[in-house]
Amino acid sequence: MQFTAENGAGRQTPTRVAALCATDDGWSVVVASSESGALRVLAAERVGKNDPDGVRRVMSKHGASRLVRVIPIDEAIVRCVNLPAGTEASARDAIALLAEAQLPANIEPHRRGAALLPLPGADEGRSGLFAGWVGDNVPVQILSDDDDETWAPASGALAWLLATVPDRPWSRDPAWGVATQSGSACAIVCDDGGPRVRSGRIGDASQAVSEMYPGASLDAGRKVALDALTTEAVRALAPTSGVGSEWTDRFALALGAAIGALSSAESLFRVLAEPPRYHYTVPQRLAVGLTNQRRARALIALGLLLILAAPVALIYARHETINIKLQRAQDAIGAEGQAEVDELGRNAEFATELRKRSVPIAKILGAVADAMPVGDEENPLGVQVERIDITSERVQLSGEAASRRIVIDFTNRLKDLGLFSSVPPADVKDDSSRGTTFTINARLGSFERAIKPTGDFIENPFALRLHGEDARGYDYASVSTMQGTAAGSTQPASSSRAGSSGRTARFDGDDGSRNQADPIPEVLGKDKIAAMNFEQARAAFTERRRAASRSDIDEETKKLLAEDVDMLRDHLRAVRGN
Repeated sequence: MQFTAENGAGRQTPTRVAALCATDDGWSVVVASSESGALRVLAAERVGKNDPDGVRRVMSKHGASRLVRVIPIDEAIVRCVNLPAGTEASARDAIALLAEAQLPANIEPHRRGAALLPLPGADEGRSGLFAGWVGDNVPVQILSDDDDETWAPASGALAWLLATVPDRPWSRDPAWGVATQSGSACAIVCDDGGPRVRSGRIGDASQAVSEMYPGASLDAGRKVALDALTTEAVRALAPTSGVGSEWTDRFALALGAAIGALSSAESLFRVLAEPPRYHYTVPQRLAVGLTNQRRARALIALGLLLILAAPVALIYARHETINIKLQRAQDAIGAEGQAEVDELGRNAEFATELRKRSVPIAKILGAVADAMPVGDEENPLGVQVERIDITSERVQLSGEAASRRIVIDFTNRLKDLGLFSSVPPADVKDDSSRGTTFTINARLGSFERAIKPTGDFIENPFALRLHGEDARGYDYASVSTMQGTAAGSTQPASSSRAGSSGRTARFDGDDGSRNQADPIPEVLGKDKIAAMNFEQARAAFTERRRAASRSDIDEETKKLLAEDVDMLRDHLRAVRGN
């Protein structure tokens, strides 16, 4: 069993803990330590019933800073669950959600607790236990409000006792434990199928543990019964040798509670009898004070007075500030006047130099976006830049591309920008899951020279800039015939390319002449769309999306085509995901 300085909830765990369990004739107190990562029982003493002073004396004698008390068995609701294998954090979140969902809603949050058990779960998973303290019983408080006094269920104490046996063969030698208290009992059994817990009257619990594991039994007169391996391990932890069943009956539950409190048991060993008392900060105290009506009225009146007086006070303060500054300016004229003028000049020169050396982030991002190649029919991905790191001297681009050729094209375009003084060849890698990935490290050059005017978009439109000279004089009316019919075509028609740039010369432009030349595509419907492959669906999607915006088609047909477009878009996403 591992003991750490911090538990699963991020709270610091003390290395010395006292645990208390009520018996018929008094209180049993056990003080345990996990210093140096090893479990050691420092003391096991009996004090009188309802004797808080005696408990505090034992804790002070052995340096214990925390007290854990065992909840009466008949007042605790306990559930044990098996969790699938996973991370520690996910298992802890799962047991917390199960506790919130399965415990009765009338149990207050401070009377609930849950933890992952140090016992194996079913199918190599994890096991967890959560408990709720029912009723409104508030026992005698032993420590002051500022000290650490919490509660834990008896079933949790038994679970941590079973975990004291190292390397137990769970399938061959299951672990079990039974505890009784004031006419009630709880039982826990753990084998390779995970832990199981029951509670109830003494006869019911004894029968329940026998049903869960036939080898378990509770002899008459016993308070705590454990399997042979656990009994031997518990007695070995006793501060004195040669202890027997009487020591186990008296101190076993308190020992289990101390062991659980020393481990990372989360909230299972931090149940509270009463809601926690908070130490309020000054703003919180002010908020609490406002609950008094007389104080609230006085503060409201003071606030109204400040609202009325504040503008006058601000005007007066501003007037006085201006007078002071004016007086200082008049005093500065003369011998010190020239020194101040020189200082202002140096500040202006510094601001100008700082502006020249600053990195224009927007210009860099715009230039990089302009240089990114556009995908084509063969490689629709093009370039995707996933990360840009910009310093005062360098720009690093990382992302994915459809092929190495497109990465080389992207590098050449960055060189042509004139923004960078040097653009070394990209670091390209072929990833089986992501495709082609790249990293480009470019050195920044002069910004004044690099960024060029955008020019006239009427004479040099965006399509021409994006796709090259092949886009000049392009016949838009022929676009609809490039894909063929949506249902009958199996391969997309080839499109002209813009040189070696990888940009396609296909456009989504629309004009009146094309409306007359293109036939109206047929309405496909759900069944025909479901039978299409990716290429067929993409061609049909493009054709019907263009047709839905034409002026020579009636509104009913446009509506049906728009429905086809939506279904084709969903179908394309599904096919691409597969």
